[in-house]
Amino acid sequence: MRFHESKTSARRFHTNKKTKRWTEECFDEIDWEHLELALKNKPEGYKVWRSKQNSGFCGTRVQVGRYGGEFQPDEKCPNCGQREIAEHLMLCPNQDRTRLLKEQTENLEEWLYQDEKTEPELAYWIPKYIRMRGTTKFAAMGEMSATMRLIAESQDKIGWRRFTEGCISKEFNRRQTFFLQMTSNRLNGKDWTKQLISRLLQITHSQWIYRNISLHDRSNGYLRNKTAEDLAEEIHRLAELQPEEVPAESTFLLEVDAGKLTKEHIETQAYWVVAVRAARKAKAEQSAKAAGDKRRMKRKSSGRLSSRANLGVTEVEREIIRDRINNISGGESTIRLEEHNQTFLDAFVKKRPHPSSITRLMKSNKRLRKPD
Repeated sequence: MRFHESKTSARRFHTNKKTKRWTEECFDEIDWEHLELALKNKPEGYKVWRSKQNSGFCGTRVQVGRYGGEFQPDEKCPNCGQREIAEHLMLCPNQDRTRLLKEQTENLEEWLYQDEKTEPELAYWIPKYIRMRGTTKFAAMGEMSATMRLIAESQDKIGWRRFTEGCISKEFNRRQTFFLQMTSNRLNGKDWTKQLISRLLQITHSQWIYRNISLHDRSNGYLRNKTAEDLAEEIHRLAELQPEEVPAESTFLLEVDAGKLTKEHIETQAYWVVAVRAARKAKAEQSAKAAGDKRRMKRKSSGRLSSRANLGVTEVEREIIRDRINNISGGESTIRLEEHNQTFLDAFVKKRPHPSSITRLMKSNKRLRKPD
């Protein structure tokens, strides 16, 4: 019941997708029963990989870029440099990947011919169909018998890519079952079909493993080499900084030989780059703080002066002082000038009494009133 319910859900999903929708005919041509049997004893991680590869949500460079959050993510295949999507896995033109595909297909061909357990036309055309990489339809590859052409046309409705992901036509099992019944081979059609699907998935999975090693290898992987190239470029750029661009206590970082540093371990290079970036940031913060303090002081002083000047207070004060000097002269006048000057200064210097001290001396204060 679980299998049939899952099959119904899969039909609903694949035939109602907005993009790359499957036809009902395509879905019905696939041998879902033997695909389920082939995956039954596989590890859960293997099943997850197959589902992600088949649905297009495997961790390709394009897919990782979508959920990585980068503005311009690197979408290049680590082996050939083309844009890497799920379909690219079995179509990568890299020579090493092509050689691996050929070797894996030859192993499949050897298994097909072993003990004469496979119908001759199937044993001949299956490896050829894989190595054609979907460039030609199965039915158009050459002269075939009527029965073989029926199988090829059925598989063409499904497609080459899905064939490499375990979605083979039901006609393979029917033809092989009939062939085995006519021979003395103890293998039955059910087991043969299961093994064929497993070996097809193994070919595809080998490409995925090779791709991951090429991408993530710590000594010579694509990401490691790309990181090394980016670091070398950043080192040469930062090495051209002037001593004034970093704090005085960090100028020793600029005394490093950039050529020798690029030959050091990648962690040493990364540490130097991080240190120089931190020094530049610290210098920028210091400069910004000093400039901000200078602007604030200038605003504060100019604010005080400009406000008094705009109100005309400064001009009035100057007129008062100038008039007093011009109108007063002589001995007595000098004394009066000094008294006036002192009075004038007291207006600005003398401390103003607190309101409470003034209130204390008022007659209305309860403390000064006579008792009733």
